[in-house]
Amino acid sequence: MGMVHEFVNSNRQCRRWELDGQPLEVITKEITTPYRGTDYPTVVSIWKGLHKLDDGRKIWLVDKSATFDAGPKLGVTLTFSEHPEVSPTEEERRANRANLNAVIGQILPGFQLLDSPA
Repeated sequence: MGMVHEFVNSNRQCRRWELDGQPLEVITKEITTPYRGTDYPTVVSIWKGLHKLDDGRKIWLVDKSATFDAGPKLGVTLTFSEHPEVSPTEEERRANRANLNAVIGQILPGFQLLDSPA
C-alpha cells in the first residue's frame, strides 16, 4: 500500500489510501477560511486519481477526494466523487457503436468499426 491519510470527520475516524498501480496526484495548499468574523488557517488536501476512502461508515472507491482541515475548532470537512461501478450494458455499447459509425460515416463514407454488425 502506498500513501495513507488518516483524519477525523464528524467524530468518525477516516482514512484514504493509494491503490497500487493507480496514478495519484496530491495537491496540498493552505488557505484562510472566514467563519463568524474570524479567519481560520485551513489546509486543503486534494487527491485526484482512483483511490479508496473510508468515511467511518463505508469504504468507497473514489476518483477524487478533498479534505479541508480548519483546525480543532472547526474540524475537517470531507468531499469526494465516487467512482462509477456499473459497466455499460451490451445494448448501450451497441448504441454507442452506432453513434460512432454515424459520425465516422459522415467523415469516411462506407467505413465502419470492426466490431460493428454490418
